[in-house]
Amino acid sequence: MWNLTRFPCELDYFAWGIAFAGVFVLLAPAREHLRALSLFGYVGLLFMAVTLLFWGYWGARFGIRAQPTRWSVEISHFLPAVASLLMLFFTFDPACRGARWLSFRWLRFTGMVSYEWFLFHGPIVGWFHSATGATHGSVMAYAWRTIVPLVITFGFSVIVYRWFSLPILNRIRGRSGPAQ
Repeated sequence: MWNLTRFPCELDYFAWGIAFAGVFVLLAPAREHLRALSLFGYVGLLFMAVTLLFWGYWGARFGIRAQPTRWSVEISHFLPAVASLLMLFFTFDPACRGARWLSFRWLRFTGMVSYEWFLFHGPIVGWFHSATGATHGSVMAYAWRTIVPLVITFGFSVIVYRWFSLPILNRIRGRSGPAQ
């Protein structure tokens, strides 16, 4: 059996974003002429939708989540990474519709607390799943098992961000009080 633990624990997502940011900064003088690159963002949105549909089909048809293999783990990791990288191209034209969609206030707020949410959701969702058992096709059981722990962990993440992370960030930035 393959060791399905990924190293470096999905930090490659982060690395792709950092590499993109570096190239984006280097292209600053020519960025006005590169607005058409934002079209790759739409390709990323389409690719993300196809990836989600592919996952659903894959799981239903082959039961791949119950019996993962090295290639299924890598593919399920790689496809959304490519889609997310392509969506970063929206930054080349902040006025395009895709960039405006991804700039909705609630999405920006979710992005602000996403690190804290990432830290807390895994163990709590896992515990919730083991404590509640299988859903046996019940929509209500699925909602209870999936949505409730995500809402709880999101709320907890907002509290941790507001009362722990934000004061540290403000101190580093030399500010005091709430974010401006």
